[in-house]
Amino acid sequence: MRRALERLRERAASERFVESDPLAGVIAFSDPLDQEVAGLIAAVLAYGRVDLLLAHTRRVLSCLGPHPAATLRNRLPRLPSMAYRFHRTRDLSALLRGVRSLLLRHGRLGGAFRSHLDAASGDLRGGLAGFAHEISSAAGPGGPGLRFLLADPSRGGACKRWNLYLRWMVRRADGDPDPGPWNDLVSPAVLRIPLDAHLVRISRRLGFTSRRTADWRMVEEVTSSLRILDPADPIRYDFPLCHLGIRGGCPPDLTAADCDRCPLRAVCVTGIARLGGATAPGARLDRPSIGT
Repeated sequence: MRRALERLRERAASERFVESDPLAGVIAFSDPLDQEVAGLIAAVLAYGRVDLLLAHTRRVLSCLGPHPAATLRNRLPRLPSMAYRFHRTRDLSALLRGVRSLLLRHGRLGGAFRSHLDAASGDLRGGLAGFAHEISSAAGPGGPGLRFLLADPSRGGACKRWNLYLRWMVRRADGDPDPGPWNDLVSPAVLRIPLDAHLVRISRRLGFTSRRTADWRMVEEVTSSLRILDPADPIRYDFPLCHLGIRGGCPPDLTAADCDRCPLRAVCVTGIARLGGATAPGARLDRPSIGT
């Protein structure tokens, strides 16, 4: 499994998958302080169709100029009217107000998160909940969209966007795109998998989870499976696995031909179980049961 996932990781790097990933808007900045601000904005906006969310994120970040952290320290920019699915301009303005407050209070967002992680005795979900609550409290009044953007980890959801943000901020490994401006503050070993629809589907098919509900318990189960492969960096394979799904390599309606082309077929519980016999390459496979 480790060898197969390493090959998938190498392919993701060589094919420049990051160009179609929200992370592209983060690594466009070289200053770590700008990366953490741009990263938070890009992460909380990372829902829906990839092309639409990327365009929306670029528009929001353009309002902060070439140095988002310095811009927010100096002033709260006035945003033009914009909307995307569940949030509106007033939600974005409140979000920036909250981020600005943390920058002024802590100096850097990484310092704010570290303080909440310490207050939670190293419990990642507790640290995230404190961090999200501080931003929300400082943001002031906003609409329902703000509550969606700043999801509360203490409620037991998968918190995909918060975990994605932490992956970007903490991980820094050769050949991977994550910039890791918080690498000196938080160990990658404590990270949890950012579960989106693609990772839920692929994790079930690979046998990483037996759960049906995409919640924090599934996050823990998938991360525990991945930790067996790399205890020091359990979400090392999140980026390539996610893009396997984004690019149609492991679609919801799976066919034998999909599995034949998949680079993980030899180690995939579903691929082995469903294609072990003489299955016609064009045959459609039923959506797999959990763990198969």
